[in-house]
Amino acid sequence: MLLALLFTAMASLPDGGLDDAVDGGPELHLAAPLPAPAPQPQPIPQPAQPAPPPPQPAQPVPPPPAPPASDAGVEASGLSLHGAAEADLGLFPTGYYENGFDVMTTLHPVIGFGVGEDFGIELGPTFRLRVFDQPALNRPSDVGGFLRGADWDELSDYGQILQSLRIAKETSIFHLRLGPARKKSIGLGHLMWKYNNQANVDYHPASGLAVLRAGPVRAEFFASDILGARLFAGEVAWDIGATFSSDAAVKDRYVLALELVHDANLSARPFRPDKSVAPFTLPSVTMLHLDASAVVVRSAALRWMLMGGVGVRNETSDLGLLVGMTLDANVKEIGFSTRLELRKQAGGFRHGFFGPTYELQRFVDIGYSGPSLGAALLPDSFS
Repeated sequence: MLLALLFTAMASLPDGGLDDAVDGGPELHLAAPLPAPAPQPQPIPQPAQPAPPPPQPAQPVPPPPAPPASDAGVEASGLSLHGAAEADLGLFPTGYYENGFDVMTTLHPVIGFGVGEDFGIELGPTFRLRVFDQPALNRPSDVGGFLRGADWDELSDYGQILQSLRIAKETSIFHLRLGPARKKSIGLGHLMWKYNNQANVDYHPASGLAVLRAGPVRAEFFASDILGARLFAGEVAWDIGATFSSDAAVKDRYVLALELVHDANLSARPFRPDKSVAPFTLPSVTMLHLDASAVVVRSAALRWMLMGGVGVRNETSDLGLLVGMTLDANVKEIGFSTRLELRKQAGGFRHGFFGPTYELQRFVDIGYSGPSLGAALLPDSFS
């Protein structure tokens, strides 16, 4: 390359030669070749990063648990405690032939304690305080001159302190219940039907109910007054289908039941402001009834049962008979129920003898005068 440059330069000299060029000719400057620029480092391509996943929808945050209501009691480990108090002001009949009334204020405190479904107790007596006595005939018999005396004149009235006592669940082999009874029926209700032991305003007992199951046999015992000798009732029911078959389809389908009710009538006597007057006692009543029932159709929508029975009253030996059927249907969550019975009643026996108003009818059957329910006689007829 250097030689080529020299040849090129000599060819361009004037005719005087090299000397002329040196003496006065144009000067020739030779430059060394510039070094080639160093190669710049190239960035190494990075592998492609995977695309980030699409964002997930936000999960709903569950709301915090609602705080318990102020009257829901305190619960911990199955324990519960509750309390309340009620008060009202009203009018009360005097209880005498005079056409008057008394102004009463009623206080009803309540306190209760429970352990799950196996035990619970609630206490809550009712205190009726007499504010005005018009005419002034009742205050002398009141406790302390203001607490209504007819509410606390016999031992049975102290049963009102106990509003509820439950031991064991109703599905257990044995369970016990104490407290007021307002719609109590025994078996199919042919003797005791929706009995109410609170119908008499001067009588406030606590009832007791005990139920025992042993295989296909179910026994029920009921006392209308745990502090006095009044109504004692019981039923023993035998599930015939479950005795001879293990098929669940025949369980509780064919039943034979024996019911017994006895009223000793030794409490809930009329109030006596003058304790020197002898108490009035009604005669006792005893009735027995045998029921047989068969469920012909049983499904989620329909239950059809046929039944028959015979009953007797011990004091008069009067006989009662019945045949009938019950029909229960469900149509779109709406329930229908009906019962049709042909009954024969005679003398002192009548079906449903111990009913919702028995505590009043035991003194007067109909109206305000006349014989009591126990003394009333019916003709031998059908209904």
